[in-house]
Amino acid sequence: MKSKAVLLGMVLFAAACKHDDATTATPARCSTDTIGTVSFSRNIVPVFRQNCALSGCHTGSAPAGNLSLDSGVAYAALMKPGSGYINTSTPAASLLYSQLLSTADPMPPTGKLDTCTISLVLKWIQQQAPNN
Repeated sequence: MKSKAVLLGMVLFAAACKHDDATTATPARCSTDTIGTVSFSRNIVPVFRQNCALSGCHTGSAPAGNLSLDSGVAYAALMKPGSGYINTSTPAASLLYSQLLSTADPMPPTGKLDTCTISLVLKWIQQQAPNN
């Protein structure tokens, strides 16, 4: 009887564990070191388009937080003086990066971006957030 209870406990424990390959990065699959210059238009805008500039979020005439991440206006909105969205002198203090890591108010609210994408955004900011 005791062995059945132990076995059942082990099965329940294993079933409770969740492994999500999308958020668990391995060096072979995710290395921003191999990317030279991060391109705003080629690398960052697609992240915004897929995860942020969605209906009810950071798009349209009344975007969430008054921050539009639509392709044509995202760069100007992020670089607006005094906004704090991008801090090239202390990239990890950038509001954009902080929100991607937040557990209290995560962005996007539909689910945290994978580690590779968050690292890519940070690397872009570390490279002085060029509009390229």
